Amino acid sequence: EHPYDFVYEKSDRELIVPQFMKENDKEEQLLIGAERGTAYHRVFELLDMECADYTENVVSAMITKFVETKKLSQTQADCIQIRDIVKFTKSNVFERMKDAYGRDELFRERQFLLGVPAKQIKKSDSEETMIIQGIIDVCFLEDGNYVIMDYKTNRVDNMEELKEKYAKQLECYKLALKEITDITVSEMIIYSVYLGDEIRI
Repeated sequence: EHPYDFVYEKSDRELIVPQFMKENDKEEQLLIGAERGTAYHRVFELLDMECADYTENVVSAMITKFVETKKLSQTQADCIQIRDIVKFTKSNVFERMKDAYGRDELFRERQFLLGVPAKQIKKSDSEETMIIQGIIDVCFLEDGNYVIMDYKTNRVDNMEELKEKYAKQLECYKLALKEITDITVSEMIIYSVYLGDEIRI
């Protein structure tokens, strides 16, 4: 068992809302976004890391198989744009993930729960313990340190928007990973599905 095998029991991220129920209601539109995010996360989690060439036909066949084996619902599959997945497989961070996979040092969808002093999270002298919990989309070891990567499906104009909005979230992930594994996190990355781009925090 790896010393960095910090995973608790995985939670179910699924949020299934039939498409026909969602037309104009703003709250329901938010549910569409949440389900779309869940769908992409699930496909990225299941994506075959040993594939030689991720063409649209190959990725489409993978998704069909995920549905057939009930690892992905048809509703979720309908949320996916195949070209988004193909574009991700051409990214620099995906190549690094594949390398880590080959070393057995890639971890996807890892849930954690950790209590830390409040002063480590925010500007405070409080000794109160705060509970940090979340799911790290991807983390992998590279040169003995962890790299954290988070997928975002938000519709944004540029990568800086995501960096500004989610930097604190990734800092919490960094703190949790370091506390749990005692291994330094050397890099944090956000990958935008919408823009097909990545940014380092």
